[in-house]
Amino acid sequence: MRSSLSTQSIERLLRACSRGDGRAQMEVYQRYHQAMYHAAFRILNDPMEAEDQMQEGFMDAFSKLSSFRAEASFGSWLKRIIINRCLNQLKANNRGFGQESLEERHQAIEDIPDRAWQAPADIEIVKDAIQQLPDGYRTILSLYLLEGYDHEEIAQIMGISPGTSRSQYTRAKAKLREMVVGGEKREARTERRDQMRNPKPETQNPKPKTRNPKPKTRNPKPKTRNPKPKTRNPKPKTHV
Repeated sequence: MRSSLSTQSIERLLRACSRGDGRAQMEVYQRYHQAMYHAAFRILNDPMEAEDQMQEGFMDAFSKLSSFRAEASFGSWLKRIIINRCLNQLKANNRGFGQESLEERHQAIEDIPDRAWQAPADIEIVKDAIQQLPDGYRTILSLYLLEGYDHEEIAQIMGISPGTSRSQYTRAKAKLREMVVGGEKREARTERRDQMRNPKPETQNPKPKTRNPKPKTRNPKPKTRNPKPKTRNPKPKTHV
């Protein structure tokens, strides 16, 4: 049965979901759950909480399908629901976001172009650094850079001003760059230290010299011991 559902359009599946069709709901879940989990994890930075909020987000979406309008894609609408749940979870964990002061909002920080993070030298260092950012920085960086929301949308989602969103995003990039550069330098220092502690050994088995040179010929060709004998019976003279 799933093979037939997998070929159906999302619009047809959603109509079936709105009628309570469990198989259609499972098909929608299979199509979107991985991307929704990653979105939740980037905000919560906790696999268990991300899994819980993703599951609850799907349940909310299926119960609110009547409010879905085709003005945006279903994936975008579903992601907004899950992200809102994740933000509420952060606030419940006392990990919310305060409104920055005007002075902080306009603090001069060097901006980093977005394209600078599209092809990093070491993507694993960047991923690790993102997860170590403070919640506010990590969330806004993820929403803007990875999820594609603009600052007006982020401000509406998070209940902050667009200026605060821009400022937090700029600071998040600056902090991320600092962590990435620091991580690369630490790796380089570690590599140099390991090389100093464990220098590459010299070749211990050089090619040995030839110990057995080619011997001289011990049996030279002998001289001829039996030369051809002289004629002992010469031809006699003739007598008349």
